[in-house]
Amino acid sequence: MAMIFDGRKLAQEKEGKLVLAVAEFKKTHGFVPKLVSILIGDNPASIRYLVIKKAIGERAGIEVVVKKFSVNVSSQLVQRFIKQANLDSRVTGIMIQMPLPGKLRVLSAIAPSKDVDCLTTENLELLKTGKPRFLPATTKAVASVFESAKIGLAGKKIVIVGSKGFVGEPLFDYLKGQGFSVTGIDKETKTLGEVTRQADILISATGVPNLIKKEMIKKGAVVIDVGYPQPDVDFAAVAEVASFITPVPGGVGPLTVISLLENVLLSANQRCVAN
Repeated sequence: MAMIFDGRKLAQEKEGKLVLAVAEFKKTHGFVPKLVSILIGDNPASIRYLVIKKAIGERAGIEVVVKKFSVNVSSQLVQRFIKQANLDSRVTGIMIQMPLPGKLRVLSAIAPSKDVDCLTTENLELLKTGKPRFLPATTKAVASVFESAKIGLAGKKIVIVGSKGFVGEPLFDYLKGQGFSVTGIDKETKTLGEVTRQADILISATGVPNLIKKEMIKKGAVVIDVGYPQPDVDFAAVAEVASFITPVPGGVGPLTVISLLENVLLSANQRCVAN
């Protein structure tokens, strides 16, 4: 039976450390990190995420400002707001709640030094170099799972299902950039089960409920489920053969918000070093 990872417990521990780090930063530098979070439209899941992010940010001592735009807003108007935030020295992080509606073209307006969710081309490309400026929140959350559970990646065969998706592609690029052996496949891959059965570490980030079945798992494999809002993995059955598994909810998810807020503090520290 697999060891079941407790993401909520780790998130609480990381939040406690962030509270102390932010307090020390304020004491040293005289201001608090500030995140500007942009919401376009009224997607219920995005709104819930922002409420959680603002609450945790405030508990940690980070100022979180939410700017809302209607779904019909122009790219020019959003870009103008972002450029103002870029120039505001009090702002240490800017992010846009994904996915974006319609054909808005606004991500490139974010200054890479304040791009705490790694949405700009420059920061995404840095993932491939092994020297990223920031890790996307979900990528950082998965890395936290490996670190806290002391799961070594060296010499392991890692497979990411959904490696071309919004979540999976940056994760693939980061792990590849760190020199690990990573194979990326899509949910429609005809030999999906054949490939996943070779994985020592299987990561699924497709958003397809119960895509990953027991017979697709190598005995003793580590299974990381990044599905949302439903699990990608048939949890109960897969847990019978895996050695380690993350549940949904309560696995990777709780770590994403705290990972983003850690990046806001990191950006503030980088700014102070640069100045």
